[in-house]
Parts: sequence; structure tokens; C-alpha cells
Amino acid sequence: MHISSQFDSGNINVVHAKSPEDILLSIPKDNQSEFAQWFHFRLMGETFVTHKMTIQGLATSAYPEGWKDYKVLASYDRQTWFRVPTSFDGDNLTFSLTLEQSSVYFA
Repeated sequence: MHISSQFDSGNINVVHAKSPEDILLSIPKDNQSEFAQWFHFRLMGETFVTHKMTIQGLATSAYPEGWKDYKVLASYDRQTWFRVPTSFDGDNLTFSLTLEQSSVYFA
């Protein structure tokens, strides 16, 4: 399993990725700014395995209310996107996906 934001528009910090069911992430602050609000990253993992991700610390993001009804977007090719079930508890955004391919992008 590997998580990367090393591409144009990539943005995520990996706090830990202990297992597919325990992936903890955070959003870095924008360059030369105190604002943190967006993410875009690639997950490479085992197909047909459910990966559960939590992005922590969103209560201190630039606009925390924006996460309230947000549904994470996912794409296997960065052309066709679909929403994944997402929950927000006021600080943590949690979402899961069973991979159909070994590489998927989230935003």
C-alpha cells in the first residue's frame, strides 16, 4: 500500500498507514499560507480490499462547515469521478472504498 501526492495538484500528509483499514491522513497548509482546505492524492493498494481513510484535524481548516455534507470523489483514471460514502464528525472526514483497480485518486 502506498499513498502519494507527488503529482500536479497533489496535496496530503500521511500520518500513518498501518493497514488498509487504518489509514490516517491530514491536509497540509497551503504554500506561504495558514489555510488548509483541500486534498488530492493517489492510493495504490490491493484490489478487492476495502481501504478506510480518515483525514484528521479538519476543525481547524479554512472552512470547517464545508466538510459537513461533503462526499469524497474517487477516480481510477482522473477522467471519470464518482462519490464514495463519507462521514464527518466535526473534525475527522472518514471514507472507505473497496478497490476495483490497484490505483485510485481521491479529492
